Amino acid sequence: ANGDLATSCNISSPTKVTVTTPCACAAGVCTVGVTGQLNQTGAAGFQYTVTANGQVSNTATAAFMLNNVADIPVAN
Repeated sequence: ANGDLATSCNISSPTKVTVTTPCACAAGVCTVGVTGQLNQTGAAGFQYTVTANGQVSNTATAAFMLNNVADIPVAN
């Protein structure tokens, strides 16, 4: 119901990202850490749900773009 605080969350279907910090909720705010996978660019994201008062939300999608990063030169 409106006004209920989130107590847990779930991440699924990561695309071009790795979950580095598991999804967790505190005081109604949920956070997750993700890192782009090596040599991946373009559209990326994941799906998630949030649970509040025992009710699981509809699945939502976090979508973003991964940009190229110049690799550090390596001396041979």
